[in-house]
Amino acid sequence: RKEKKEKLDELLKVKLEIEQWALDFSTLSEKLNLFLEDTNLSLSEPVSATSVKDVEMALAVLEKIVELHKESKSLETEMGDIEKKVKDAGGDPHIYSRFTHEQMKKKYDDCKTNFEERKKELDAEMKQQIINEKLLSDFSKQSKDYVKWTADTVKVITEEKEGDLEEALVELQKTGAQAVKDSAKKLSDLVEISNSLEEADIIEQADFSTQELQVLDDQIKSTFSKRARSLDEQILQNKNSSIKPEQLKDFNETFKYFDKDNSGKLNKNEFKAA
Repeated sequence: RKEKKEKLDELLKVKLEIEQWALDFSTLSEKLNLFLEDTNLSLSEPVSATSVKDVEMALAVLEKIVELHKESKSLETEMGDIEKKVKDAGGDPHIYSRFTHEQMKKKYDDCKTNFEERKKELDAEMKQQIINEKLLSDFSKQSKDYVKWTADTVKVITEEKEGDLEEALVELQKTGAQAVKDSAKKLSDLVEISNSLEEADIIEQADFSTQELQVLDDQIKSTFSKRARSLDEQILQNKNSSIKPEQLKDFNETFKYFDKDNSGKLNKNEFKAA
């Protein structure tokens, strides 16, 4: 009877050990599954970045997740060891677990593929953000240069010069016409970059809007036109001082009406219409 009792005690001990191993297997599988589920969830979210810094942060996070994934290999290995030990003892390692070791190993290995895909996505996003930041930088620099150029040009156009007024008007017409042409080209170049920013969906990050830049172009045109009219008025006053201010005002308003392009002079069509 003693030997039988010892044998039963030994069987019970083995049974309890198998059950404990099965519980350990279940605990490990749940822990590993939770980590892998969270990892796959984070990798399934679309890449969202508005700068190179954002992508760098995402790459750093991915690197940390990869490191944790490597560390979790010990869980997968331990599951395999326990599963084999329980089976060798004639037990079922899955009585408390929703997963087998084979299932968890496949899920673990699948994560590696997901890491590679995520890395490719982030590398592609990094290239795009580098392009975007260059566009923003170019747009900002050219816009600031245009603002400065406009201020300097307005100063040149409005500068009072000594000497013959008619000569001053001729010089102004040359300078003003060239300024209007240069301004249109600068604005066109900036609008082209702005369109690229719009296509890249980063226009809201720009330092200037095309509406603000258009105001500068209009300023060049209006400043030139007003200065040309002012010189015309002075020339007319000098030629015929008998002209009354009211008449001069009428002349200027009439001229302004026919000067459709605000160039400060009448072209062939405008003159014909007058």
